Amino acid sequence: MLVMAVILVNSFISSNELKAQTANALNFDGANDYVEISPLIPYSSNFTFECWVKTSASSATILGMGNPVINGYVLFGLQTGNIRLAIGNGTSIDQLDGNTNLNNNAWHHIAVVKSGSSVTFYLDGNVDATASTSLSPATITRTTLGAGFFNNILQSFTSMSIDE
Repeated sequence: MLVMAVILVNSFISSNELKAQTANALNFDGANDYVEISPLIPYSSNFTFECWVKTSASSATILGMGNPVINGYVLFGLQTGNIRLAIGNGTSIDQLDGNTNLNNNAWHHIAVVKSGSSVTFYLDGNVDATASTSLSPATITRTTLGAGFFNNILQSFTSMSIDE
């Protein structure tokens, strides 16, 4: 299935607050910048999320797929400096983490591949960790970069640069 998305740049101040940086990366200031993806990226039990990131933050939201249901979301980001995939179905949350800290303000290529219940984290082209989850979120109503729509609130604004 081919999904095409129009990416809209949003800021609570103005759309020109989010500027392309270093080879056209998006630079998020952690205060109010985010990118809304429309139409929504549909959730599938098989997916790959990947990007280049540069940050010194220990916690960051790269991609958030959310809905108004409490704890019904998908988060691809960092927690304690490690890659994280979190999936909540409204009742339970699985928080799966990579093994290697990457918040050293250097560029890193990160990816998470989910195939059925198997999850593999990649850091700079190498397998960083493996895990599993059988959870799926409730229906996704909002997809964002640099912040997440979790528990019906736009939150977790990120201080980092993200590139393709």
